[in-house]
Amino acid sequence: MAIAPSFIVPPALHVDALSFVAGTVCIQATATGAAPRCPACGHPARRVHSTYPRTLADLPWAGIPVRWHVTVRRLRCDDPTCPRVVFAERLTDVAQRYARRTDRQRAALEAIGLELGGRAGARLAEPLGLATSRDTLLRLVRCLPLPAVDTPRVLGVDDWALCRGRTYGTILVDVADHHVVDLLPDRTADTLATWLAAHPGVEVLTRDGSQTYAAGATAGAPAAQQVADRFHLVANLRDALQQLLERHRAQLPRGPATDSEPADHPSAPVPAELGSYGRRSPGEERARTASREQRLARYQRVTELRALGWPVAQIATEVGLSLRTVARWVAAATFPERRPRRGSPSCLDAYKPTLDRRWQEGCHRVAQLCRELRALGYTGSNALVYQYAAQLRTGALAAAPRSDRPDAPPARDAPRRGPRGWAWLLLRAPEERSAAEQEEVARLEAAVADIKTAQALVQGFRRLLRERDGEAFDGWLAEARAGPPELRAFAAGLQRDQAAVRAAIVERWSNAVTEGKVTKLKLAKRQMYGRAGFDLLRIRVLRAA
Repeated sequence: MAIAPSFIVPPALHVDALSFVAGTVCIQATATGAAPRCPACGHPARRVHSTYPRTLADLPWAGIPVRWHVTVRRLRCDDPTCPRVVFAERLTDVAQRYARRTDRQRAALEAIGLELGGRAGARLAEPLGLATSRDTLLRLVRCLPLPAVDTPRVLGVDDWALCRGRTYGTILVDVADHHVVDLLPDRTADTLATWLAAHPGVEVLTRDGSQTYAAGATAGAPAAQQVADRFHLVANLRDALQQLLERHRAQLPRGPATDSEPADHPSAPVPAELGSYGRRSPGEERARTASREQRLARYQRVTELRALGWPVAQIATEVGLSLRTVARWVAAATFPERRPRRGSPSCLDAYKPTLDRRWQEGCHRVAQLCRELRALGYTGSNALVYQYAAQLRTGALAAAPRSDRPDAPPARDAPRRGPRGWAWLLLRAPEERSAAEQEEVARLEAAVADIKTAQALVQGFRRLLRERDGEAFDGWLAEARAGPPELRAFAAGLQRDQAAVRAAIVERWSNAVTEGKVTKLKLAKRQMYGRAGFDLLRIRVLRAA
């Protein structure tokens, strides 16, 4: 949006005087247009009826507000057949009819409103000498016309949330030129099909795995090639792998390949004499037990309803849980216990060997220990030292090695993984894993029978995407249909959308550009604190630079 410099005098005005009044630059000017034409009949008029003043706010000069006081003529129309007898002279290229600001100030405020919205735009405009209200900025933005819609050759389609969980819309993006084409008020197939029918010419349509968008694209642009998004294909593959691991949760390796139990395992006892620093209070323990019993009751209810043949969505509504949680519980063979939270690393951890040595040497004065640690660079509080000294004084830590103490940080070379962490590890290519991770995968394959087959299928699908090998897709589908049930379900979904998946393997197009535009749309929506309607959000997104 072009904004004219503020120090240029419009050619339609003649400056008569300039003054500085109450912190404002006041410019007295006169309209100098020759033979203004009647706005009704277009006939030039030369007879002046009277004059009247107009006050126009302009762009500031060095942050100082500027006001034009323009003397405008009223003229008589000389055409006897014209219904207009008297008309006011128009300030063309200066200000709109009845406007109280110049066109260039209006353009500046529109640009601020488009980029920042109402409240943030008003805060920025005030120190720039353009004091205005948030309502004025939003009103100016709403008055802007929508840009013309050019039908793109490659169209990206995705949904976005106006109110998450309730109201969703559809964003249409020109994938080749990287700009938003239009926003639709919902995410139904009919709305997308109507838009595509009104804008023929789309040759390639990229989308996620939504069957709603697939149906809308088929109805509105049957000749367009649909391309599934590779990111969502890999994400769905990871979800299937995680469901497989959830089913074998009880068999997953729980830590390093040693005979000792990890310190944060639920069965590892915490000495009672450690006090509040090493164990939960009775109230916390009762709350934790009550929470587990409530969760167990819900799990039993889920399994009962599933045994009766209820679908996952209906179970989620009945029990009051999310679809993801119910699906995970249904896939699990046993009740999924919650892993205890690991304590965050303490700034005292690096100095505990020094404290142990000084305590063994006979220095039991905590104040002296704090001074020595400060000299070594310790920047934490003295309370941490007092708490650790209390454990040393009771002798609870004296008999245990450092790695087995309840306050010791967990080993970093062998992290505890859940089904989600194992799924991400198995999804990575073998050459991208470290030696320790390769050992973990070998332990997992030895513990779970289906993992070796699933690992081969996962790496085979990733190879199809990397090498764009569309010819091997049918063979991979045949292998997946003979694999674990979770991957069989994943393969069945690919089979239903086979043409789009095959295009995703072969073609270079993806929905990544559309996902990026959705992120920018979220930024614009959150700048307006969730109070903006669809019309205002659409204007801001479509007119964004």
